[in-house]
Amino acid sequence: MRFSEHTCKFVCAIIKRCVINREKTLAMKRYTAILEIIGLMFITLTVDGQYYEPQSSKKPSSWFFGGSFGLAAGSVTAVDLAPIVGYRLTPRLSVGGGLNYQYYKANSENYGLPTFETQMYGLNTFVSYALIQSLDDIGIMGLGGITLHAEYDGLSLERRYFDYPMFPESGRMWISNYMAGFGLRQPLGERSSLSILILWSIDPPKISPYSNPVIRVGFNF
Repeated sequence: MRFSEHTCKFVCAIIKRCVINREKTLAMKRYTAILEIIGLMFITLTVDGQYYEPQSSKKPSSWFFGGSFGLAAGSVTAVDLAPIVGYRLTPRLSVGGGLNYQYYKANSENYGLPTFETQMYGLNTFVSYALIQSLDDIGIMGLGGITLHAEYDGLSLERRYFDYPMFPESGRMWISNYMAGFGLRQPLGERSSLSILILWSIDPPKISPYSNPVIRVGFNF
């Protein structure tokens, strides 16, 4: 049996395409296998990175640092900066202190009122006790530990905004606030943690920019 030249070229083209497709299929399988291996390596490395804590012969420092920072912009501009430094007396008991700075500006001209702009600054001291270091120990997973917290908070305020009912045009005043409460502490690493505190004023001053309860979110390392 003899085939025409056109038929031979057509058959050769089909065979060539089949060979090319087979090579592409093998290459794709090799590529998929490589991706699967890389994926397994990535998962393994991720798990190890989450649960592996390197052992160090150095004793960890008892000092820790942290605080909170807040920023809002728009018709109301607000800046809240509160750095802290503390010392661990025991694995459960910590003491420390910090600074507070708050800036507020509210544009009220659209309501026929003057622009409200003020700065508040002061200091605080605190004592914190880890009542339950890890809720995992009692079967509650993923919530960190429970902390008891007490602090003294002092702030300097502008009299023209806060000295009710006189509101003199100048001068500042100092208010003291004693607060206590509890919070959650979620470890983020060997030393770092995220904390959420809910505090109540024990003896609220007559003039205060705070209202009960005070909720704080901070970071320690």
